[in-house]
Amino acid sequence: MATMKKNRLPRLILVLILIGLAVLLYLNKRSKDRKAGAEAKMAGTIPKDLLMDVYVIKPSEVRNSVDATGSLMGNESVDLQPQVSGTVTGINFREGTFITKGTLLVQLFDADLQAQLEKSKMALQLSQLTLNREKKLLSVSGVSQQDVDNALNLVQSNQADMDNIKALIEKTQIFAPFNGIIGLRNISLGATVTPATVIATIVQTDPLKMDFSIPEKYENMLSSGDSLTFTVAEEPHKTFTGKIFAVEPDIDVTTRTVRIRALVPNPKRELHPGSFTTVHLDLRNTSDALMIPTEAIIQTTTNKQVVRIKDRKADLVNVETGVANPDQIQITSGLQAYDTVAITGIMQVKQGEPVKFLSVQ
Repeated sequence: MATMKKNRLPRLILVLILIGLAVLLYLNKRSKDRKAGAEAKMAGTIPKDLLMDVYVIKPSEVRNSVDATGSLMGNESVDLQPQVSGTVTGINFREGTFITKGTLLVQLFDADLQAQLEKSKMALQLSQLTLNREKKLLSVSGVSQQDVDNALNLVQSNQADMDNIKALIEKTQIFAPFNGIIGLRNISLGATVTPATVIATIVQTDPLKMDFSIPEKYENMLSSGDSLTFTVAEEPHKTFTGKIFAVEPDIDVTTRTVRIRALVPNPKRELHPGSFTTVHLDLRNTSDALMIPTEAIIQTTTNKQVVRIKDRKADLVNVETGVANPDQIQITSGLQAYDTVAITGIMQVKQGEPVKFLSVQ
């Protein structure tokens, strides 16, 4: 019996040792698993650097230009209306023709005024003869100075009457106020007209005026005398020229545009008032413009933003833009020369996110 007990003891010790080793292995595995899980969790919370292509802003010279739409109008345009009521006795123009300044266009009845004019002329001649006679008699003391003064007053009164009748006669005549094309007439011979009657419209077609509007940000880039080119719908492949001669001082608060007026030579009368125009205007060059690729702009509902890279971190910046071309756009506010902006991955970036450069332009 004693021998059997001695044989069981080593086996029990061996079993206990094996159980202890198994427990140690299990606990060691659990510890490693917990550590690996913690490391994995930590790895998921550490942000990874975002890879981006970036662009370094360098000042450059930019040729500024702007396109707009406009319309032509006569340099001068007048509705011809009589100054007095009367009957039309003469029409001296053909519709749609060129008329020179001072041409008598319409004559109203003035026979009564012409008769009064002849009568006033005779009265003036008679009073002048009387004045001459009185002056001679005064030289020999045949009349008094009062008689001479009365005769002079009569001459002046008759002269004033004659001038008044001449003015009334002029009101029965309608002359062309300037060179231009006269339109369709609205009267006929024998018609009775009043000062409210529009006889026809005359338009000066050389030169023409052209009005168009450009965004307010371009206003300081142009001035009176600047040249421009334009086309019209009637001849889209032919280019015409003009010069700015006036800029509206007020900016339209609704459209944020400024109205421009140009003079357009038209000696051959190829252009017509009312025509729609497409205007191209070369503005003054900007020598130190800050231009960035157009794909760097983030358009929001309220403003424009870019991703500026500062200290290797993303910084969302509001910007204002100026002139643009197919590849680049000018930054007028929000950035400085030699700032670095992202041009890829900009839609996923967050404020302060670490950034690594894929390429630098």
